[in-house]
Amino acid sequence: MTKEISDPVRRYDAIDKCTGKQKYLGDMHFPGALYARMVRSTIARGKILAIHLPEMPQGYDFVSYKDIPGKNELWMIQKDWKCFAEHDVRYVGETIGLLCGPDKEVLDDLLSQVKIDYEEETPAITIEEGLACKGGAFVGKDNLFCEMTTRSGEDIDKVFARADRVFEETYRTGFQEHVNLEPQSCCATMEQGRYVVYASSQCPFYIRKSIAGLLNLKPEDIDVRQTMTGGAFGAKEHFPDVLAGPCLVACHKLQKPVELVFDRKEETAFTVKRHPSRTTIKTALDKQ
Repeated sequence: MTKEISDPVRRYDAIDKCTGKQKYLGDMHFPGALYARMVRSTIARGKILAIHLPEMPQGYDFVSYKDIPGKNELWMIQKDWKCFAEHDVRYVGETIGLLCGPDKEVLDDLLSQVKIDYEEETPAITIEEGLACKGGAFVGKDNLFCEMTTRSGEDIDKVFARADRVFEETYRTGFQEHVNLEPQSCCATMEQGRYVVYASSQCPFYIRKSIAGLLNLKPEDIDVRQTMTGGAFGAKEHFPDVLAGPCLVACHKLQKPVELVFDRKEETAFTVKRHPSRTTIKTALDKQ
C-alpha cells in the first residue's frame, strides 16, 4: 500500500509518553552511582574570596575546577563558557562546584551549609546596561558577542531621505521558559574503559565536542547516548553541556558514575531561556 507524503505518522514514543510508561534518565539505574548537586553563584558578578564547605561524611566529595586535568572550558559555539567558575562569577547560578554522594537528602543538607564569600562587583542586567558596559566590559571591549551587517540595493540613507513617510518602532520580548516535559538530566560513567555520558539532549555530538577537552580527550574518545528526551524546544541543545562537563570531571575524579537530575525549581531558575530581545524596525514608504 502506497502512502501519501501528507499521511500522518504516529510518533513511535507517543503512546508510552502519554500513558506514563516511558522511562527517562531519572528513571534509569546506574549501579554504584553517586548523585550530584550543583553549588551555584548567588550573585550576578564578583570575585570568589573563599568557599566554606561543611564537614563531608565518608563517601561524599566536592568537585571543582581544581579537579580538571585539561582545560576549564565547555566548547559550545565559542570557548567562552567555563565548566566551573574559578576566581570570579558572572551570573546568578554559575556552576562553582559539584557535591557528590550516595544519598540525595544528605546532599541537600550539605548544600544548604555551603557558604561562599564574594567581593561583589557591578553587574549589567539589561540590554542597555550591557551595551553601556556598566561595571566594565566582560566580553571583549564592548560586550558585543556578535555583530552582523547586511546591505542590499540602494544606499539606505538616500532611501530614507526621499521617503514620503518613515515609521520607526522598537519591539521587546522578555525571557521565555521552555517548560520542557523532562528536566535537564545527565549521568557520566565508565563502560569497558571508555567514558560514556547519558543525557537528555537534542544534540549528543555537541556534548562530545564540548566536554572532551576537560580530560584532554578527543571527542571520539567519549560516547554520548541520548536518553528519551521529553520535549526540549531548544532548551536541550547546548545546555546539557553544562551538566555533562561537571559530571564527567566528577566521574574522572571519583571513578564512579555521577548522576545529576534537576528538579523543576532548578529547571526554571537556572537553565537557559529564550533570551530577551530588543528589535528596532525603520520603514520608508513612497507616495504609492
